[in-house]
Amino acid sequence: MRALHDPLTGLLLRPVLIERLHVSLTRLTRHPGAVAVLYADLDDLKVVNDTHGHSAGDELIRACARRLQDAVRPSDAVARVGGDEFVVLLDDLDDPDGTHGAMSVAERVLEHLRAPCTVAPGVVVHPSASIGLAVVTDVDLDRPLAVTAEQLLIQADAAMYLAKRAGRGRVNAFDPGAHQAVTARQRMERDLAVALAEGQLELYYQPIVELRTRRTRAVEALLRWNHPSGRLHTAADFIEIAERSGLLVDIGRWVVQEACAQLSAWDTDLGAAAPEQVYLNLSVTELGHPRLRDHVEHTLTTCGLRPDRLVLEVTETGALDEAASGPTLAALHGLGCDLAIDDFGTGYSTLSRLVQFPARVVKIDQSFVKDLPRDHQSAAVIAAVLTLAHNLHKNVVAEGVEDHATCALLDELGCTHAQGYHLGRPQPAAVVAATLAASPTRDARALWS
Repeated sequence: MRALHDPLTGLLLRPVLIERLHVSLTRLTRHPGAVAVLYADLDDLKVVNDTHGHSAGDELIRACARRLQDAVRPSDAVARVGGDEFVVLLDDLDDPDGTHGAMSVAERVLEHLRAPCTVAPGVVVHPSASIGLAVVTDVDLDRPLAVTAEQLLIQADAAMYLAKRAGRGRVNAFDPGAHQAVTARQRMERDLAVALAEGQLELYYQPIVELRTRRTRAVEALLRWNHPSGRLHTAADFIEIAERSGLLVDIGRWVVQEACAQLSAWDTDLGAAAPEQVYLNLSVTELGHPRLRDHVEHTLTTCGLRPDRLVLEVTETGALDEAASGPTLAALHGLGCDLAIDDFGTGYSTLSRLVQFPARVVKIDQSFVKDLPRDHQSAAVIAAVLTLAHNLHKNVVAEGVEDHATCALLDELGCTHAQGYHLGRPQPAAVVAATLAASPTRDARALWS
């Protein structure tokens, strides 16, 4: 006898739900009305699993399953269709197009799910979910290419994806126009998972140059994706997708391993010409992962690197989020890694936070740097940041340097280090090695352009 119910929650399994949905759609061809599907995805179940263990995650799933059943009618079918995904089938909706009634039920489901939940002794979490809904009426079924049960589920899933992308903890109704964009993003999600597994990701390195000597003192590791289509994607093309799909932490672990291994290899191959440090960007999501510090320590030990040769960059906004980032940043600082505030000047940090934050490096955002030769206000801001940073014994790197005039002005203002296309574009590791080996004392512009 085949299984009908999920062993963890007691809810229907996906094949059973599909059969029920087929029956509902068939009945709809004979009786006017509407059928709706709600597709609910729990937000941040992975965080609960990683922080409190899978038993706590299982308890959260069971609790949410009970709340889903309590929020709908006894006649409505509720199924668990994935690890943290649930579907509710709503029959016999009263309003003409079904959307109003389905939206009311979805909002009620959200309210039920949001109540605090004890998932382990002394551990209380606040669940939330993103819900997509898709509705079909008897009128829709009279049209050519009428929707099938599987297609209705796909539509609700696509709507859920947009709800999650819009900020989570909300409901979104299916929109055919938005579906194409969602499909492309979901395809990119699948491709990105393959990219990580099959070695399509690569680190490029951009020089951080000492302005006085024009020598490359460090490099920043920048993520690239060699897509099978032939396109080279920068991180900006896919980092949001990586975060929303749950791949960002795994990609971040790979970046740490790859950058440290590369720095160690340069030490062996280049000797004194090797970069002194490598800079890596950390997202707030990565900083919220409880095992980040241990992974960094293990990687540094394996690669034979001192912790202070790794500079971990966090945006000004991330540095401000003490609850999410503070403990991990303190642990990384305690390990001996250098910390840097990236894109400084674009957030809302107070002077007291800058004083308290244990960063050795402040990176001035390129929005202040790019117009420096023509904008006296930008010059005044940079001069003030330099004075403050130097008084606090912090190093400063100016980002986005694109011409000789900007270099000269930064040097005149007392800025010691800079990066940007004028000083060197991001390059693959092999090109970096050849460049530095050729003449480590030459002007960086001649080497990296």
